[in-house]
Amino acid sequence: MNELPLEVAYVRSPYDLAEITSVEVNQALKLPGVVSVVKAKDIPGQNNAFGGADEFQLIAEEWVNYMGQIVAIVVAESAEIADEAASLISVEYKPLPPILGLPEADALNSTHCKPEESISADNKPNDDELTFFELKHSFQGHRDLSDFGFVTAEPNGEGGFRIKSNNPGGDNASLALSKVLDLEKTQIHFASSSENLSYKSAAMSCYPMFAIAALCASITGKKIKVNPDSLFDGLNFIGCGSAEVVSSIGFDEKGKIKSFESNIKLDCGSELGSSRQFLSGYIRALKGVGERAKLLIRFEQFKTNQMPSMSMEKDGLWIGLLVLEDAINQIAKIRSESVNKSRESNMNPGKKYARLKKIYSKKIEEVEAFNLNNDRVKKGLYLFNVNLSNKPDQTKESKANGALLSEVVIDGENESINLSYSNIVQEFNSRISYNQNRSISVALFLEGLKCLQNKRLFNLDKVKVNLFPEELFCDVISVNEETVESEDISLCFSLGVHFAILEAINQFDGKSPLAIGM
Repeated sequence: MNELPLEVAYVRSPYDLAEITSVEVNQALKLPGVVSVVKAKDIPGQNNAFGGADEFQLIAEEWVNYMGQIVAIVVAESAEIADEAASLISVEYKPLPPILGLPEADALNSTHCKPEESISADNKPNDDELTFFELKHSFQGHRDLSDFGFVTAEPNGEGGFRIKSNNPGGDNASLALSKVLDLEKTQIHFASSSENLSYKSAAMSCYPMFAIAALCASITGKKIKVNPDSLFDGLNFIGCGSAEVVSSIGFDEKGKIKSFESNIKLDCGSELGSSRQFLSGYIRALKGVGERAKLLIRFEQFKTNQMPSMSMEKDGLWIGLLVLEDAINQIAKIRSESVNKSRESNMNPGKKYARLKKIYSKKIEEVEAFNLNNDRVKKGLYLFNVNLSNKPDQTKESKANGALLSEVVIDGENESINLSYSNIVQEFNSRISYNQNRSISVALFLEGLKCLQNKRLFNLDKVKVNLFPEELFCDVISVNEETVESEDISLCFSLGVHFAILEAINQFDGKSPLAIGM
């Protein structure tokens, strides 16, 4: 019979910023069923769940730097015993005034490091010949933790550890874990659970779970189970962190972008976390612009007393594509031309876009006729493209390319927003994994819709939302071997729904009848 895993509970800081003056654990250790109480000094290697250049302190040492930061971990025979023992641990603090948001950090110049700049130096347009406009975007980062699933870790009898997770990309964390445990990377083995298998690659958000399970297994010599619900419960889990993006875009007489400058301010929290992945994703989203125009990105990483950023590349990619698409829309408005024409002047959409454009040409007539005959109910139809390679030769297919056609209905009488139609055309790596990759595409597209629903882009306090369409198509094409890129763009397709909502809002005379702040 397999031995049941030990459970863990956490002692957390009640302060945003404070010095730890004492930690008393004796009463907790006397409780029957308690196996160990783990503190920072017990970590055999680095106190960093992320490893490398990324920073995320696993257990607080002399200071706590955000509310909910872990001060100690109780390991016990059951979750109930662990929780009771955690309540018996006494911690004394000396609180200090914290910095709690991006505006305050900006005003105080509280940064982790000097601003980074990325520029395509070969492109130097004559600004006097360009028309410029400015875009401002603000975001409040978040992440859904419901699908992270459990993690177990146990010694493998050979000096290493076996880690089981329902996230198949977990072995990406092997290097970070080896540094926490002071082991070779080859001594950390991951296995995926067949239960509730997640199709997402392992986010760095999962790394603390892996590290806690492995660390406690190392100290106790026993199998450990970590549940994301208990680990992240009550935390202000900021995901990619709050961000402000101010962009200046210049285009020529033909509507082609020749200059694109963005100043990004990111709340990285108390440590840098994985914030630089945000920049990588943002640059990737604008890579095609940088190949044809001057691209300048300034990245400022602000320090606050929030949980460290758990940015992923797709966070920056998502926001970068939003800013780019917004720029395309602004150019179309200034030049009094269709958005599709402005997009085609600045991108190489490819065959997938062309396929959906044919459907768009037919459906737009129906949408326009509907809007003409309805005052309180309006439709928005939007054709969205993602091209992350932007090859000069349009006859060649992009390796990370796809398109989305979406139709949104805004009902002013019933105060509702509905996604009534969506059609995704996307590529994946092989026909053998057709069904799995189709599931990935749909799952990540729906994750993006959750981002829209969670007030990331607009306020929906009084509005009923149904962003799950009756018709959801996903056309999977086998042309490349870059599955990760294909997964990334699945999430980004949700942005097409955002712009479809804007199209619907624009059909109303004057202000939208809904309480929507776009």
